[in-house]
Amino acid sequence: MKSKLVMLIGLICAGPAFAQEFDGRYQIDRCTEELTDGGMSIEGSRLLYWETTCELSNPVAVRDMAGATLFDAACESEGEQSVGRLLLMRGGSISMPGIDLILLRPGQVVLYQRCE
Repeated sequence: MKSKLVMLIGLICAGPAFAQEFDGRYQIDRCTEELTDGGMSIEGSRLLYWETTCELSNPVAVRDMAGATLFDAACESEGEQSVGRLLLMRGGSISMPGIDLILLRPGQVVLYQRCE
């Protein structure tokens, strides 16, 4: 019983920490001081766009894809709510220099550079 409780607490605590590995400000083109429609920020389990906020939950590491995590996303944009899945993956490979984050969702792939 004690081991199950410890495992449950570990799983609950691991969720937000898992999303935090992507924390930062990202831009499709060049980085600007303010958040634009081509920008996005990740703060813990929240993904923030120009007029959209998504709460990320249930992170699942993708097997054999280092730096790739699949999330459930509950989003709100201009009063409308939607739910879906999205995948965040670290960029920075030799084949895609300057790409720090890849975001995939059904029908869409977005390549971001990290802004300091």
